[in-house]
Amino acid sequence: MSSNQQTGILESNAPDKTHEVNIRSSPVIPPHSHDNIVHVGHSGDRVEILDRNHPQGDTHLWYKVRYIKQQNIQGWVREDVIQLDPTPPTPSPQSTLTVRTNTVFVHFPEDSSKLPDEDKVSVSVGTTYNLSAYKLENQYYRFTLANGQLIKNKNTWYVFKDHVQIS
Repeated sequence: MSSNQQTGILESNAPDKTHEVNIRSSPVIPPHSHDNIVHVGHSGDRVEILDRNHPQGDTHLWYKVRYIKQQNIQGWVREDVIQLDPTPPTPSPQSTLTVRTNTVFVHFPEDSSKLPDEDKVSVSVGTTYNLSAYKLENQYYRFTLANGQLIKNKNTWYVFKDHVQIS
């Protein structure tokens, strides 16, 4: 990923709150809506923006995206299932996140009691992680783990800002 590549976070628009986001082979939803799905993503997945397209007759803008950590996964998503990052997170190769009180990391900033187990993880006081990036968003830090570290196969998480210290 180039340093000026725009990134975004997938956000489900499903009424059943499954947190799934369909990645499609082309910027269109065909009559049989599952025909062009190449991958099922999840709310909170980080992607880079490769291209934009506003197909004739469609009221939505589409983005061609590629997963940052799994670059073989790419496809198209509609503007209503992605939140673009206005600015990239602060690079922080020397930053360390230290947990100050027992807490829960969540895959998107939402009450952890409402999330499925795969989108949250309990973390004990004193646990530390090296970060490659972080950004304060409202009451949460969005952070990306450094050096290919993953928790539950994900490298980007949110945590309530008062529960951790970043240095």
